[in-house]
Amino acid sequence: LYCAIEGRSRLVYAPSQCGGMRNFPCMDTILGGWEVQRHIHGAEVSLIDRNGQTHGFFVFFKNHCRLPMNNTVARLCNGRRWRGDLAVFRIAVSGTRLVNLRNHDSTLTNFVLKK
Repeated sequence: LYCAIEGRSRLVYAPSQCGGMRNFPCMDTILGGWEVQRHIHGAEVSLIDRNGQTHGFFVFFKNHCRLPMNNTVARLCNGRRWRGDLAVFRIAVSGTRLVNLRNHDSTLTNFVLKK
């Protein structure tokens, strides 16, 4: 979670709903600013590393002029202005569900945000 009011990224517990083969995280319990913006956006991102391995991520986010400035994103992205929280999940190799991040994934998730 790249929380607007904290200043650094952190791992959080994400409750999810299971729908057969797919699971869906309950993002309204994680992302702040519910009273300002109720809509949560999402984007799938593929990242190919130097070894040619593809890593899939899904980014959930809010961005609204009345949400607080996200200093974590500004620090990672050379002053880029972003208002609201972002949450990044790894996509399973099967592509059917979201899974927990691994210890070394923070470097990859930071790179995803920069791009």
